[in-house]
Amino acid sequence: MPSLFSKKKKDESETAQTITLEASKNPPPAYTEDTTPASHKAVSYQRSLLEGDPNDKIDVPMIHTTHKLSMGDYLPWGSAMKTGKRTLISRSMTRDCYIKHYAKDEEGNYIGTERPYPDHQLVFVPNKSTPDDILQQLNEFVDVRHDIRNLHERKEMKRIPNSVA
Repeated sequence: MPSLFSKKKKDESETAQTITLEASKNPPPAYTEDTTPASHKAVSYQRSLLEGDPNDKIDVPMIHTTHKLSMGDYLPWGSAMKTGKRTLISRSMTRDCYIKHYAKDEEGNYIGTERPYPDHQLVFVPNKSTPDDILQQLNEFVDVRHDIRNLHERKEMKRIPNSVA
């Protein structure tokens, strides 16, 4: 008399075989490739920060570096101040403030209209940051910024100024 477990295994193997046969008959769908390079998209987004109403709130992508301390950091010959994990964060500010104190061109040169703030060098410039992971993080930043479902989860979006009547 066959056991109950052997029947289940036989049924599972038959099901797996039918699934693989069906999958081999149907070809995968054809995907269209996006021909616009990632750096061009990032530069066009950076240009969009300069255009528009000066009182609009914009999210400026900035590079944030974290360094996890280890025992070697406390030794004189240790690994102090090595670059840690780099991520992109968004800083909410008015477009007028960005143009005056943070604006940069595609080469990373400061083009602001007034004296730059001390942290103006943290503004993300796509052509100066060549690793693909930073460009990927910028694409994720742009996608999250425009996703309406994530609007209220971000601290920057919650601080909307009161309109003056």
